[in-house]
Amino acid sequence: MMRYFRLDSRKLSYAEYLRIAPSINVIIPWGAKLLGITMRFGSGMPAFDSIRELEVHESEFPADARAKLQPLLDRCLQSDCHGPRFYIYQTLEGETCTAMISLAHRTGAAIRLTHTTSMGPAGVKSKVNAFILSQLRDGTYFVTSGISQQFDTAPGIIINRLLGADVDKLLASHLSKIEAFIPTNPAYGFESWEAFDAMCDGYEKHSRDYGFQRGIYVWINPDEIEKQQQTIDAVKASAIPGAD
Repeated sequence: MMRYFRLDSRKLSYAEYLRIAPSINVIIPWGAKLLGITMRFGSGMPAFDSIRELEVHESEFPADARAKLQPLLDRCLQSDCHGPRFYIYQTLEGETCTAMISLAHRTGAAIRLTHTTSMGPAGVKSKVNAFILSQLRDGTYFVTSGISQQFDTAPGIIINRLLGADVDKLLASHLSKIEAFIPTNPAYGFESWEAFDAMCDGYEKHSRDYGFQRGIYVWINPDEIEKQQQTIDAVKASAIPGAD
């Protein structure tokens, strides 16, 4: 059974809440934190040991996500990339689903193109992002992202942010920064898919472990997971024509 964890909203800092909700509405989570009230941030996130656990065949990749990501994928394939490989990451109850295309650049950098769909009170929302990851020889992870910061960054991770930049600009910036590290702390090159997956898995574990150390992540009891899964299965069965 896949393990799941959730966010403990009480452990988020006031600054993190301000980055998550940069408006007057931030007084709501601030007030909840002050009173020690837990706010629900999704049903639970899967704690995979390897990204390969989320891999799907290209034919199983959601058509809407593929259509949105195809232009970005085409540009990446013209920029010395290996792949692509396809993944689906979704929360326990399926309210948030991220379809991801991963490629390996010749420099060893991992390029992730993501299409995230979220269901909430305001309806269904979707967004497209690009994310680039390299690991330096001293073990530091170097990340280039086009989205703004929300949570505090774990030690050992350097973030290069270009808000709203397209994948071409993100890749160009990432490679330029990586080149500057070469004299003293070069990045690992692409040696094999096994080494590539190990780098990606190491980054995910490093980030997740930091969340548990801070207490913002907590494990969901297996009994609760099983109960939620039974409810989900029952809802799916009731939607099938002719089902009892």
